[in-house]
Amino acid sequence: MRDDLAAVRSLMDRLPELAGRELCFAAGEIILRHKELTDRIFIVLEGGGVLERPEEAVERPLVIGEFGPGDFLGLTSFWNRETTLADTRATASVRCLALDRPLFDRLNDGDPVFSGLMRDLFLHNLSERYRRGIALSERIADLGRSLERESRDLRKAYADLERAHERLVARERLATLGQLIAGLAHELNNPASALDRSIDHLRGLLSRLVDPQGQGAPGRYLKAGTESGYPTSAEKRERMTDLESRWKDVPRLLLRRLSLLPDAELAEIEGCIREDPDAASRLLDAFELGLCVRGFRVSTERIVQLVVSLKNYGRSQSVGWEVVDPRAGIRDTLNLLNYRLKNYHFTARLEEVPPVRAVTGHLNQVWTNLLVNAIQATPIGGEIEIRARAADDRVLIEVTDRGSGIPAGLEEKIFESHFSTKKDQSESGMGLGLAITRDIVERHHGTIVAENREEGGARFRVALPVAGSDTGCS
Repeated sequence: MRDDLAAVRSLMDRLPELAGRELCFAAGEIILRHKELTDRIFIVLEGGGVLERPEEAVERPLVIGEFGPGDFLGLTSFWNRETTLADTRATASVRCLALDRPLFDRLNDGDPVFSGLMRDLFLHNLSERYRRGIALSERIADLGRSLERESRDLRKAYADLERAHERLVARERLATLGQLIAGLAHELNNPASALDRSIDHLRGLLSRLVDPQGQGAPGRYLKAGTESGYPTSAEKRERMTDLESRWKDVPRLLLRRLSLLPDAELAEIEGCIREDPDAASRLLDAFELGLCVRGFRVSTERIVQLVVSLKNYGRSQSVGWEVVDPRAGIRDTLNLLNYRLKNYHFTARLEEVPPVRAVTGHLNQVWTNLLVNAIQATPIGGEIEIRARAADDRVLIEVTDRGSGIPAGLEEKIFESHFSTKKDQSESGMGLGLAITRDIVERHHGTIVAENREEGGARFRVALPVAGSDTGCS
Protein backbone atom coordinates (compact mmCIF):
# COMPACT_ATOMS: atom_id res chain seq x y z
CA MET A 1 0.00 0.00 0.00
CA ARG A 2 2.91 2.37 0.71
CA ASP A 3 4.24 1.68 -2.80
CA ASP A 4 0.80 2.41 -4.26
CA LEU A 5 0.56 5.71 -2.36
CA ALA A 6 4.08 6.63 -3.50
CA ALA A 7 3.02 5.86 -7.07
CA VAL A 8 -0.04 8.10 -6.67
CA ARG A 9 2.08 10.97 -5.36
CA SER A 10 4.55 10.45 -8.22
CA LEU A 11 1.65 10.51 -10.64
CA MET A 12 0.36 13.72 -9.10
CA ASP A 13 3.79 15.30 -9.55
CA ARG A 14 3.98 14.12 -13.17
CA LEU A 15 0.47 14.97 -14.35
CA PRO A 16 -0.37 18.67 -14.34
CA GLU A 17 -4.09 17.75 -14.64
CA LEU A 18 -3.97 16.55 -11.00
CA ALA A 19 -2.72 19.83 -9.64
CA GLY A 20 -5.22 21.44 -7.30
CA ARG A 21 -7.28 18.23 -7.01
CA GLU A 22 -6.43 17.65 -3.34
CA LEU A 23 -9.18 18.17 -0.77
CA CYS A 24 -8.91 18.30 3.01
CA PHE A 25 -11.60 17.43 5.56
CA ALA A 26 -11.52 18.11 9.28
CA ALA A 27 -12.32 15.49 11.90
CA GLY A 28 -16.07 14.98 12.10
CA GLU A 29 -16.75 16.37 8.64
CA ILE A 30 -18.92 14.42 6.21
CA ILE A 31 -17.12 13.61 2.94
CA LEU A 32 -19.97 11.75 1.21
CA ARG A 33 -23.56 11.63 2.35
CA HIS A 34 -25.85 8.62 2.50
CA LYS A 35 -28.18 8.13 -0.52
CA GLU A 36 -26.63 10.90 -2.59
CA LEU A 37 -25.17 10.61 -6.12
CA THR A 38 -21.47 11.45 -6.54
CA ASP A 39 -19.61 12.20 -9.74
CA ARG A 40 -16.22 12.10 -8.02
CA ILE A 41 -14.02 9.39 -6.67
CA PHE A 42 -11.67 10.03 -3.74
CA ILE A 43 -8.28 8.41 -3.10
CA VAL A 44 -7.32 8.81 0.59
CA LEU A 45 -3.78 10.07 0.98
CA GLU A 46 -3.70 10.77 4.73
CA GLY A 47 -5.99 10.32 7.72
CA GLY A 48 -8.99 8.06 8.07
CA GLY A 49 -12.62 7.75 9.09
CA VAL A 50 -15.70 5.58 9.20
CA LEU A 51 -18.63 4.56 7.04
CA GLU A 52 -21.90 5.11 8.94
CA ARG A 53 -25.50 4.30 8.16
CA PRO A 54 -28.09 6.46 9.95
CA GLU A 55 -30.72 4.42 11.83
CA GLU A 56 -34.01 5.95 12.96
CA ALA A 57 -34.51 3.39 15.76
CA VAL A 58 -31.25 4.29 17.54
CA GLU A 59 -29.62 7.56 18.52
CA ARG A 60 -26.21 6.80 17.05
CA PRO A 61 -25.61 5.76 13.42
CA LEU A 62 -24.51 2.21 12.67
CA VAL A 63 -20.81 1.91 11.80
CA ILE A 64 -20.45 -0.49 8.87
CA GLY A 65 -16.77 0.06 7.95
CA GLU A 66 -13.60 2.10 8.21
CA PHE A 67 -11.20 3.69 5.70
CA GLY A 68 -7.61 4.85 5.66
CA PRO A 69 -4.71 5.82 3.32
CA GLY A 70 -4.92 4.09 -0.07
CA ASP A 71 -8.69 3.45 0.12
CA PHE A 72 -11.18 4.67 -2.46
CA LEU A 73 -14.20 6.64 -1.26
CA GLY A 74 -17.38 6.55 -3.32
CA LEU A 75 -16.04 3.74 -5.51
CA THR A 76 -19.31 1.75 -5.78
CA SER A 77 -21.46 4.82 -6.31
CA PHE A 78 -19.00 6.31 -8.84
CA TRP A 79 -18.60 3.08 -10.79
CA ASN A 80 -22.29 1.99 -10.81
CA ARG A 81 -23.75 5.50 -10.97
CA GLU A 82 -25.93 4.78 -7.90
CA THR A 83 -26.49 6.60 -4.63
CA THR A 84 -24.02 6.10 -1.80
CA LEU A 85 -24.66 3.34 0.75
CA ALA A 86 -23.51 5.25 3.84
CA ASP A 87 -22.21 8.50 5.26
CA THR A 88 -18.42 8.80 4.92
CA ARG A 89 -17.14 10.75 7.94
CA ALA A 90 -13.62 11.74 8.85
CA THR A 91 -12.55 10.81 12.34
CA ALA A 92 -9.17 12.54 11.86
CA SER A 93 -7.97 15.15 9.40
CA VAL A 94 -8.28 13.62 5.94
CA ARG A 95 -6.38 14.64 2.78
CA CYS A 96 -7.46 12.98 -0.44
CA LEU A 97 -7.22 13.22 -4.21
CA ALA A 98 -10.58 13.95 -5.85
CA LEU A 99 -11.10 12.85 -9.45
CA ASP A 100 -14.26 13.82 -11.32
CA ARG A 101 -15.64 11.54 -14.00
CA PRO A 102 -14.40 13.40 -17.15
CA LEU A 103 -10.86 13.67 -15.79
CA PHE A 104 -10.81 10.07 -14.63
CA ASP A 105 -12.06 8.78 -17.99
CA ARG A 106 -9.56 10.91 -19.98
CA LEU A 107 -6.53 9.83 -17.92
CA ASN A 108 -7.65 6.22 -17.77
CA ASP A 109 -7.94 6.13 -21.58
CA GLY A 110 -4.80 8.14 -22.39
CA ASP A 111 -2.21 7.32 -19.73
CA PRO A 112 -1.21 3.64 -19.33
CA VAL A 113 0.61 4.36 -16.07
CA PHE A 114 -2.51 5.96 -14.60
CA SER A 115 -4.80 3.17 -15.79
CA GLY A 116 -2.42 0.51 -14.48
CA LEU A 117 -2.17 2.20 -11.09
CA MET A 118 -5.96 2.62 -10.88
CA ARG A 119 -6.40 -1.06 -11.75
CA ASP A 120 -3.99 -2.09 -9.01
CA LEU A 121 -5.70 0.21 -6.51
CA PHE A 122 -9.13 -1.10 -7.53
CA LEU A 123 -8.04 -4.71 -7.06
CA HIS A 124 -6.41 -3.92 -3.74
CA ASN A 125 -9.51 -2.06 -2.50
CA LEU A 126 -11.85 -4.81 -3.62
CA SER A 127 -9.74 -7.55 -2.01
CA GLU A 128 -9.42 -5.49 1.15
CA ARG A 129 -13.16 -4.92 1.27
CA TYR A 130 -13.73 -8.63 0.75
CA ARG A 131 -11.36 -9.41 3.61
CA ARG A 132 -13.14 -6.90 5.82
CA GLY A 133 -16.49 -8.37 4.79
CA ILE A 134 -15.35 -11.86 5.85
CA ALA A 135 -14.05 -10.49 9.14
CA LEU A 136 -17.31 -8.61 9.65
CA SER A 137 -19.33 -11.73 8.92
CA GLU A 138 -17.32 -13.68 11.48
CA ARG A 139 -17.80 -10.91 14.00
CA ILE A 140 -21.55 -10.83 13.31
CA ALA A 141 -21.69 -14.61 13.71
CA ASP A 142 -19.85 -14.34 17.05
CA LEU A 143 -22.21 -11.58 18.14
CA GLY A 144 -25.19 -13.70 17.04
CA ARG A 145 -23.97 -16.64 19.11
CA SER A 146 -23.32 -14.35 22.05
CA LEU A 147 -26.79 -12.82 21.73
CA GLU A 148 -28.35 -16.26 21.54
CA ARG A 149 -26.55 -17.30 24.73
CA GLU A 150 -27.65 -14.10 26.43
CA SER A 151 -31.19 -14.64 25.14
CA ARG A 152 -31.25 -18.16 26.58
CA ASP A 153 -29.90 -16.86 29.87
CA LEU A 154 -32.53 -14.11 29.91
CA ARG A 155 -35.32 -16.58 29.13
CA LYS A 156 -34.13 -18.85 31.92
CA ALA A 157 -33.81 -15.91 34.32
CA TYR A 158 -37.31 -14.76 33.39
CA ALA A 159 -38.71 -18.26 33.87
CA ASP A 160 -36.97 -18.50 37.27
CA LEU A 161 -38.32 -15.08 38.21
CA GLU A 162 -41.82 -16.07 37.13
CA ARG A 163 -41.65 -19.29 39.17
CA ALA A 164 -40.35 -17.36 42.17
CA HIS A 165 -43.21 -14.89 41.78
CA GLU A 166 -45.72 -17.73 41.58
CA ARG A 167 -44.25 -19.29 44.72
CA LEU A 168 -44.59 -15.98 46.53
CA VAL A 169 -48.18 -15.63 45.32
CA ALA A 170 -48.94 -19.21 46.35
CA ARG A 171 -47.37 -18.78 49.78
CA GLU A 172 -49.22 -15.54 50.38
CA ARG A 173 -52.45 -17.16 49.24
CA LEU A 174 -51.83 -20.15 51.52
CA ALA A 175 -51.05 -17.90 54.46
CA THR A 176 -54.21 -15.88 53.87
CA LEU A 177 -56.20 -19.08 53.41
CA GLY A 178 -54.84 -20.41 56.68
CA GLN A 179 -55.94 -17.29 58.54
CA LEU A 180 -59.40 -17.34 56.97
CA ILE A 181 -59.86 -21.04 57.69
CA ALA A 182 -58.74 -20.68 61.30
CA GLY A 183 -61.23 -17.85 61.82
CA LEU A 184 -64.02 -19.76 60.06
CA ALA A 185 -63.35 -22.91 62.07
CA HIS A 186 -63.50 -20.90 65.29
CA GLU A 187 -66.78 -19.28 64.26
CA LEU A 188 -68.31 -22.63 63.28
CA ASN A 189 -67.15 -24.43 66.42
CA ASN A 190 -69.24 -22.36 68.84
CA PRO A 191 -72.65 -22.87 67.17
CA ALA A 192 -71.78 -26.53 66.46
CA SER A 193 -71.04 -27.13 70.15
CA ALA A 194 -74.25 -25.32 71.16
CA LEU A 195 -76.26 -27.40 68.67
CA ASP A 196 -74.73 -30.61 70.01
CA ARG A 197 -75.72 -29.72 73.57
CA SER A 198 -79.22 -28.74 72.43
CA ILE A 199 -79.70 -32.11 70.70
CA ASP A 200 -78.87 -33.98 73.93
CA HIS A 201 -81.35 -31.80 75.82
CA LEU A 202 -83.99 -32.21 73.08
CA ARG A 203 -83.66 -35.99 73.20
CA GLY A 204 -84.31 -36.00 76.95
CA LEU A 205 -87.34 -33.72 76.59
CA LEU A 206 -88.82 -35.84 73.81
CA SER A 207 -88.37 -39.02 75.84
CA ARG A 208 -90.37 -37.54 78.74
CA LEU A 209 -93.05 -36.11 76.44
CA VAL A 210 -93.50 -39.28 74.38
CA ASP A 211 -93.24 -41.73 77.27
CA PRO A 212 -93.73 -40.02 80.66
CA GLN A 213 -93.42 -43.31 82.56
CA GLY A 214 -90.33 -44.36 80.64
CA GLN A 215 -91.61 -47.91 80.11
CA GLY A 216 -94.05 -47.71 77.18
CA ALA A 217 -93.78 -48.58 73.52
CA PRO A 218 -93.49 -44.93 72.33
CA GLY A 219 -90.25 -44.57 74.28
CA ARG A 220 -88.84 -47.71 72.68
CA TYR A 221 -89.76 -46.46 69.20
CA LEU A 222 -88.20 -43.07 69.91
CA LYS A 223 -85.01 -44.80 71.07
CA ALA A 224 -85.07 -47.06 68.00
CA GLY A 225 -85.31 -44.00 65.74
CA THR A 226 -82.32 -42.28 67.38
CA GLU A 227 -80.24 -45.43 66.95
CA SER A 228 -81.40 -46.39 63.47
CA GLY A 229 -79.92 -45.33 60.20
CA TYR A 230 -81.74 -44.56 56.97
CA PRO A 231 -81.94 -47.60 54.68
CA THR A 232 -80.55 -47.26 51.18
CA SER A 233 -82.85 -46.61 48.24
CA ALA A 234 -82.50 -50.23 47.12
CA GLU A 235 -83.38 -51.49 50.61
CA LYS A 236 -86.44 -49.19 50.76
CA ARG A 237 -87.68 -50.41 47.38
CA GLU A 238 -87.24 -54.03 48.44
CA ARG A 239 -89.10 -53.49 51.73
CA MET A 240 -91.91 -51.57 50.00
CA THR A 241 -92.41 -54.46 47.57
CA ASP A 242 -92.53 -56.93 50.46
CA LEU A 243 -94.96 -54.82 52.51
CA GLU A 244 -97.27 -54.23 49.54
CA SER A 245 -97.49 -57.97 48.95
CA ARG A 246 -98.28 -58.64 52.64
CA TRP A 247 -100.60 -55.69 53.43
CA LYS A 248 -102.55 -55.03 50.26
CA ASP A 249 -105.22 -52.94 51.98
CA VAL A 250 -102.78 -50.55 53.76
CA PRO A 251 -102.35 -47.12 52.11
CA ARG A 252 -99.05 -46.63 50.26
CA LEU A 253 -98.17 -43.51 52.28
CA LEU A 254 -98.36 -45.54 55.49
CA LEU A 255 -96.34 -48.35 53.92
CA ARG A 256 -93.62 -45.85 53.04
CA ARG A 257 -93.42 -44.83 56.71
CA LEU A 258 -93.40 -48.44 57.84
CA SER A 259 -90.55 -49.30 55.47
CA LEU A 260 -88.19 -47.20 57.60
CA LEU A 261 -88.75 -49.31 60.73
CA PRO A 262 -86.17 -51.88 61.87
CA ASP A 263 -87.31 -55.51 61.68
CA ALA A 264 -88.08 -55.83 65.43
CA GLU A 265 -90.28 -52.71 65.57
CA LEU A 266 -91.95 -53.61 62.27
CA ALA A 267 -92.94 -57.04 63.62
CA GLU A 268 -94.27 -55.46 66.84
CA ILE A 269 -96.37 -52.81 65.10
CA GLU A 270 -97.88 -55.26 62.60
CA GLY A 271 -100.65 -56.19 64.99
CA CYS A 272 -101.63 -52.55 65.63
CA ILE A 273 -102.02 -51.60 61.98
CA ARG A 274 -105.56 -52.96 61.71
CA GLU A 275 -106.60 -53.16 65.37
CA ASP A 276 -105.62 -49.61 66.41
CA PRO A 277 -104.37 -47.49 63.48
CA ASP A 278 -104.12 -44.37 65.67
CA ALA A 279 -101.84 -46.13 68.14
CA ALA A 280 -99.69 -47.38 65.25
CA SER A 281 -99.50 -43.83 63.90
CA ARG A 282 -98.35 -42.52 67.30
CA LEU A 283 -95.63 -45.18 67.43
CA LEU A 284 -94.51 -44.17 63.95
CA ASP A 285 -94.50 -40.51 65.04
CA ALA A 286 -92.23 -41.42 67.97
CA PHE A 287 -89.91 -43.38 65.68
CA GLU A 288 -89.73 -40.53 63.15
CA LEU A 289 -88.97 -38.06 65.96
CA GLY A 290 -86.07 -40.33 66.85
CA LEU A 291 -84.97 -40.30 63.19
CA CYS A 292 -85.00 -36.48 63.26
CA VAL A 293 -82.90 -36.43 66.42
CA ARG A 294 -80.49 -38.87 64.80
CA GLY A 295 -80.35 -36.68 61.68
CA PHE A 296 -79.54 -33.67 63.85
CA ARG A 297 -76.85 -35.69 65.62
CA VAL A 298 -75.26 -36.97 62.38
CA SER A 299 -75.32 -33.49 60.85
CA THR A 300 -73.75 -31.97 63.95
CA GLU A 301 -71.04 -34.64 63.99
CA ARG A 302 -70.38 -33.86 60.35
CA ILE A 303 -70.03 -30.14 61.16
CA VAL A 304 -67.69 -30.94 64.05
CA GLN A 305 -65.65 -33.21 61.77
CA LEU A 306 -65.43 -30.43 59.17
CA VAL A 307 -64.38 -27.95 61.85
CA VAL A 308 -61.59 -30.30 62.96
CA SER A 309 -60.46 -30.72 59.35
CA LEU A 310 -60.62 -26.96 58.81
CA LYS A 311 -58.50 -26.38 61.91
CA ASN A 312 -55.95 -28.97 60.76
CA TYR A 313 -55.93 -27.57 57.24
CA GLY A 314 -55.59 -24.01 58.46
CA ARG A 315 -52.97 -24.84 61.11
CA SER A 316 -50.85 -26.68 58.55
CA GLN A 317 -50.51 -23.53 56.44
CA SER A 318 -48.39 -21.87 59.14
CA VAL A 319 -46.38 -24.91 60.27
CA GLY A 320 -42.90 -25.51 58.85
CA TRP A 321 -41.14 -28.75 57.98
CA GLU A 322 -42.19 -31.76 60.07
CA VAL A 323 -42.37 -35.54 59.83
CA VAL A 324 -45.98 -36.44 59.03
CA ASP A 325 -48.24 -39.18 57.77
CA PRO A 326 -49.39 -37.82 54.39
CA ARG A 327 -52.69 -39.70 54.73
CA ALA A 328 -53.79 -37.36 57.54
CA GLY A 329 -53.62 -34.36 55.21
CA ILE A 330 -55.39 -36.34 52.50
CA ARG A 331 -58.24 -37.19 54.89
CA ASP A 332 -58.62 -33.55 55.94
CA THR A 333 -58.68 -32.54 52.28
CA LEU A 334 -61.31 -35.19 51.51
CA ASN A 335 -63.49 -33.92 54.35
CA LEU A 336 -63.38 -30.41 52.92
CA LEU A 337 -64.05 -31.58 49.34
CA ASN A 338 -66.73 -34.09 50.26
CA TYR A 339 -69.52 -31.74 49.13
CA ARG A 340 -68.14 -32.03 45.59
CA LEU A 341 -66.87 -35.61 45.65
CA LYS A 342 -70.27 -36.95 46.73
CA ASN A 343 -71.45 -36.36 43.15
CA TYR A 344 -68.98 -38.99 41.89
CA HIS A 345 -68.18 -42.64 42.45
CA PHE A 346 -65.25 -41.80 44.69
CA THR A 347 -62.84 -44.29 46.24
CA ALA A 348 -60.05 -43.63 48.76
CA ARG A 349 -57.53 -46.45 49.17
CA LEU A 350 -55.09 -45.24 51.79
CA GLU A 351 -52.75 -48.10 52.66
CA GLU A 352 -50.25 -48.03 55.51
CA VAL A 353 -47.31 -45.83 54.47
CA PRO A 354 -44.14 -44.59 56.19
CA PRO A 355 -43.98 -40.91 57.21
CA VAL A 356 -42.52 -38.20 55.00
CA ARG A 357 -40.83 -34.93 55.86
CA ALA A 358 -42.99 -32.11 54.56
CA VAL A 359 -44.72 -28.80 55.04
CA THR A 360 -48.18 -30.25 55.61
CA GLY A 361 -50.09 -27.23 54.38
CA HIS A 362 -48.22 -27.24 51.10
CA LEU A 363 -48.91 -30.96 50.57
CA ASN A 364 -52.57 -30.34 51.35
CA GLN A 365 -52.53 -27.81 48.51
CA VAL A 366 -51.19 -30.57 46.22
CA TRP A 367 -54.01 -32.99 47.14
CA THR A 368 -56.58 -30.19 46.79
CA ASN A 369 -55.32 -29.15 43.34
CA LEU A 370 -55.16 -32.73 42.01
CA LEU A 371 -58.61 -33.67 43.30
CA VAL A 372 -60.20 -30.45 42.02
CA ASN A 373 -58.50 -31.06 38.67
CA ALA A 374 -60.00 -34.59 38.58
CA ILE A 375 -63.45 -33.23 39.51
CA GLN A 376 -63.32 -30.64 36.73
CA ALA A 377 -62.20 -33.26 34.18
CA THR A 378 -64.80 -35.90 35.10
CA PRO A 379 -68.53 -35.84 34.27
CA ILE A 380 -70.95 -35.99 37.20
CA GLY A 381 -71.32 -39.60 38.31
CA GLY A 382 -67.90 -40.60 36.95
CA GLU A 383 -65.16 -42.42 38.82
CA ILE A 384 -62.43 -40.71 40.84
CA GLU A 385 -59.91 -42.46 43.07
CA ILE A 386 -57.06 -41.45 45.35
CA ARG A 387 -54.61 -44.08 46.48
CA ALA A 388 -51.63 -44.00 48.85
CA ARG A 389 -49.08 -46.82 49.01
CA ALA A 390 -45.43 -47.47 49.84
CA ALA A 391 -42.84 -48.32 47.18
CA ASP A 392 -39.24 -48.88 48.35
CA ASP A 393 -38.01 -45.57 49.81
CA ARG A 394 -40.91 -43.62 48.39
CA VAL A 395 -44.54 -42.94 49.19
CA LEU A 396 -46.75 -42.92 46.11
CA ILE A 397 -50.02 -41.00 45.97
CA GLU A 398 -52.09 -41.42 42.82
CA VAL A 399 -55.19 -39.50 41.77
CA THR A 400 -57.04 -41.11 38.86
CA ASP A 401 -60.23 -40.21 37.04
CA ARG A 402 -62.40 -41.41 34.19
CA GLY A 403 -62.56 -38.02 32.50
CA SER A 404 -61.51 -36.92 29.04
CA GLY A 405 -57.82 -37.51 29.67
CA ILE A 406 -54.83 -35.35 28.68
CA PRO A 407 -54.50 -34.27 25.03
CA ALA A 408 -51.65 -36.15 23.34
CA GLY A 409 -48.29 -34.45 23.68
CA LEU A 410 -49.36 -32.14 26.53
CA GLU A 411 -48.40 -34.40 29.45
CA GLU A 412 -45.56 -32.01 30.38
CA LYS A 413 -47.03 -28.74 29.13
CA ILE A 414 -49.99 -28.95 31.52
CA PHE A 415 -47.55 -28.19 34.36
CA GLU A 416 -46.55 -24.86 32.79
CA SER A 417 -47.82 -21.62 34.26
CA HIS A 418 -51.03 -20.15 32.83
CA PHE A 419 -51.62 -23.20 30.61
CA SER A 420 -54.99 -24.94 30.68
CA THR A 421 -56.72 -27.54 28.52
CA LYS A 422 -60.15 -26.42 29.71
CA LYS A 423 -62.35 -24.61 27.21
CA ASP A 424 -64.49 -23.21 30.02
CA GLN A 425 -62.21 -21.03 32.13
CA SER A 426 -64.84 -20.30 34.77
CA GLU A 427 -63.30 -22.72 37.26
CA SER A 428 -59.71 -22.82 36.08
CA GLY A 429 -58.59 -19.54 37.65
CA MET A 430 -55.17 -18.28 36.54
CA GLY A 431 -53.93 -21.63 35.28
CA LEU A 432 -51.44 -21.93 38.15
CA GLY A 433 -52.85 -25.01 39.92
CA LEU A 434 -50.69 -27.71 38.34
CA ALA A 435 -47.66 -25.40 38.04
CA ILE A 436 -47.81 -24.69 41.78
CA THR A 437 -48.43 -28.41 42.43
CA ARG A 438 -45.25 -29.43 40.60
CA ASP A 439 -43.26 -26.67 42.31
CA ILE A 440 -44.40 -27.86 45.76
CA VAL A 441 -43.65 -31.51 44.97
CA GLU A 442 -40.17 -30.69 43.63
CA ARG A 443 -39.38 -28.62 46.73
CA HIS A 444 -40.22 -31.76 48.71
CA HIS A 445 -37.60 -33.62 46.62
CA GLY A 446 -40.42 -35.53 44.96
CA THR A 447 -41.66 -36.07 41.43
CA ILE A 448 -45.02 -35.78 39.72
CA VAL A 449 -46.00 -37.32 36.40
CA ALA A 450 -49.21 -37.21 34.42
CA GLU A 451 -50.36 -39.91 32.02
CA ASN A 452 -53.44 -41.19 30.27
CA ARG A 453 -54.96 -44.50 31.35
CA GLU A 454 -55.67 -47.26 28.85
CA GLU A 455 -59.21 -47.57 30.20
CA GLY A 456 -59.77 -43.81 29.83
CA GLY A 457 -59.13 -40.78 31.97
CA ALA A 458 -55.90 -39.52 33.50
CA ARG A 459 -53.59 -40.50 36.33
CA PHE A 460 -51.39 -38.14 38.35
CA ARG A 461 -48.70 -39.89 40.39
CA VAL A 462 -46.81 -38.09 43.15
CA ALA A 463 -43.71 -39.78 44.60
CA LEU A 464 -42.34 -38.42 47.89
CA PRO A 465 -39.18 -39.62 49.67
CA VAL A 466 -39.63 -41.39 52.98
CA ALA A 467 -38.43 -39.34 55.95
CA GLY A 468 -34.80 -40.16 56.71
CA SER A 469 -34.03 -41.65 53.28
CA ASP A 470 -31.07 -40.36 51.26
CA THR A 471 -33.44 -38.63 48.89
CA GLY A 472 -35.47 -36.99 51.63
CA CYS A 473 -35.26 -33.40 52.76
CA SER A 474 -32.72 -32.76 55.48
